[in-house]
Amino acid sequence: MSCYKNVVLDKSMYRVAGKGFSEVLEELDPSRGYDAEFSNMDAYQRQLKRFDIKVRDVNADCIEKFFRTAQTATLFPEYVFRAVKAGAESVTALGDITAIKTQINGVDYRTIYGDDKTEQEETINEGVEIPSVNVRLKENLVKLNKSGQMLVASYEAVRNQKIELFTIMLKQVGARIAKQQFKSAVEVLVNGDEIIKSDVQTIEGDLAFEQLINLWNDFDDEYKMSTILVSSEMMKQLLQLPEVMDAKSGFKFEIKNDAMMLLGAQLIKSNLVPKDLMIALDKRFALEMVCSGDISIEHDKLIDKQLERSTIVSTYGFTRICKPAVKILKFTATE
Repeated sequence: MSCYKNVVLDKSMYRVAGKGFSEVLEELDPSRGYDAEFSNMDAYQRQLKRFDIKVRDVNADCIEKFFRTAQTATLFPEYVFRAVKAGAESVTALGDITAIKTQINGVDYRTIYGDDKTEQEETINEGVEIPSVNVRLKENLVKLNKSGQMLVASYEAVRNQKIELFTIMLKQVGARIAKQQFKSAVEVLVNGDEIIKSDVQTIEGDLAFEQLINLWNDFDDEYKMSTILVSSEMMKQLLQLPEVMDAKSGFKFEIKNDAMMLLGAQLIKSNLVPKDLMIALDKRFALEMVCSGDISIEHDKLIDKQLERSTIVSTYGFTRICKPAVKILKFTATE
């Protein structure tokens, strides 16, 4: 069995096509077979232990400990990547509005969609044509966007800072990237894509609970309203509805696992949602997220202690899957 102490670390491990640093490291030092002491560690965490680099809690080391040797410096970009990714995954609700995340290695991607125009009968009688779903390739490529942040900090400025404090800064970078991703997702939900266009129902006047019931009821047997997206202004109106405020009304409003739930749907507040819209969706069939690789870190610069003006970038796009999975209400002022 390989031992984590025998692995030789160098820059080339970041340049393996189609694989991240941790994947390459895992191949050199597979996690299977380690005893209980290492059961909760992956290959990267074993390298941190090997070089006694502590990244958490009050005992966290300073940034300069990553740069004691050429091998420990090789661990630094992966630390930055993990911190940024943790920040991106912790602040937005992308997981509550996307059905699938597709990773691609290039920048060109054309997805499929189902064109179901036939009513499904309860039974199929002899001689009757069997209903079909036409799975087709979308005509246009999925539009990919880039979002990112640039680190503007010299090594001398951060070398004596605790790693855990720097982690907080990096998580903020990830949060900003995720915010841009969420904004793009909302735009595709509202506007649709080149094949699947969004239907927007216009409502005159203010929000009423009856409209929520109708929205919930508009999802047929194949779909369910799992998520509702609203702006902070719309959320305030929603929470002030008498039926929502009155616990005796019989309608279900609750806090479940820190999520606000109404009529079985998770309520998500974001000021990236237009103020006059309420977006309801079935997350199982609403959106596909397409990512060209993972979050990109300029590893060479980081290894060489060139933190200043080092970029962190994500390339991604969104496309609709099933049209009936998204329903939108637009509220307009009464004249």
